[in-house]
Amino acid sequence: MADALSTLYAQRCDTHTVRGFDLVGPAGWVRVGAASARGWRLRQEDAHDAALGSPTAPPSAEAFCAVLDGHAGAEVAQFCARHLRATLHATAAYQRDDVGGGLRDAFMQLDAALAAAHAPHDADADAVCADGVGAPAHEASASRGSASAQWQGGSCLSVLAAALTLGATALRRSGSAAQPLGAGAVLVLGACAVATAIAATATAAASLGAPPPRAALSAAASPAVAPPLAREARSVQALECGTAALAAVLRRGDDGSITVTVANAGTGRCVLSRFAAHGGPHVAVELSAEHRPAIATERRRILLADSPLSRVDARGRLDGVLACSRALGSLKYKQQPGLSASEQVVSPVPDVRVASGVRSGDVLLLGTDGLWDCLTTKRALSEARSERARLGAGAPASAICAALIDTCLGGSTRGGRGSDNVTVMIAEFE
Repeated sequence: MADALSTLYAQRCDTHTVRGFDLVGPAGWVRVGAASARGWRLRQEDAHDAALGSPTAPPSAEAFCAVLDGHAGAEVAQFCARHLRATLHATAAYQRDDVGGGLRDAFMQLDAALAAAHAPHDADADAVCADGVGAPAHEASASRGSASAQWQGGSCLSVLAAALTLGATALRRSGSAAQPLGAGAVLVLGACAVATAIAATATAAASLGAPPPRAALSAAASPAVAPPLAREARSVQALECGTAALAAVLRRGDDGSITVTVANAGTGRCVLSRFAAHGGPHVAVELSAEHRPAIATERRRILLADSPLSRVDARGRLDGVLACSRALGSLKYKQQPGLSASEQVVSPVPDVRVASGVRSGDVLLLGTDGLWDCLTTKRALSEARSERARLGAGAPASAICAALIDTCLGGSTRGGRGSDNVTVMIAEFE
């Protein structure tokens, strides 16, 4: 008992341990700082990443910022923090200077890597995933042949289960039909639909020398995944574990103009505080929209997915558990057959927004919902600027982030103060 109490005490003492870092770009560009705290949660599930420069741009021309808010564990958030930046730089869209498209593709590729790692495979399909694109033609052909044989001899139970699902859906959607469908009719209709789909897809696959229908559907629905990413994704438990993801790319042109591109999926928030000329009030520009199950557009997609997990409770939580309606990972919410990623109960597709004409004196603030559940946008920005004035120009940006976290986290969970993990990142344009 004493050991258990000691462990609990140690965990509580670590509640307000704030860990942060700073990046200082060349003079006249940007300073980036971040800080994170576990709060009153037993685990730290947030993660973050930041860097100056990229494979194609020097530190004086580009910066990357990301905060990730994990749920049901930290694994997916940490996986994305390790790989989001490199995945972005490798996308075709980014390489042709479409930063927004690159961010969107990077989110989708990370989610696809997790989905592929957790999809049912036979041994040959696993080998193809591990080797990736570029395997010798004879090996690919052999894998297709083996997979085709596997499909043709597949489980009748899987077909029956699919038939029952389709039949049940038909029954639910029969609505005010004059004659409700009987159980036998439901099963027959469902079985016929599945059999027809199997026959059509198998015929098309055979004529093209393609993989079996399940593999073909996965390939069509998912972006290409780099082999190293696919291999590491296999060690990540992503069925329930997932993460909200918020990322920003800051670019400075040869003429000194600055553009900020932000991608968000989940409950994070990114705000740009524009410097006020002539002593006027600063202007806050929202560069992200939160994705929560209770929001009308999100709820509509959730209900249209027609999943047993589509229930949104009185607290606005999905299936009584999940506070965000878009996330990477959380694969149990992405199982509805025939739906694209953007149509699933939980979607990995981010919203992308762009702010141009960013100037010296502007401030970019990113945070997980541990910050925004405690502070309004206006108050957070006001406190950030006040803290900079108090600390002086030479203080690190991470000190401002730490001060915001301290405002959120109190000595207990009472008094309206936050108890969640909190991660804050700030970019100050000089």
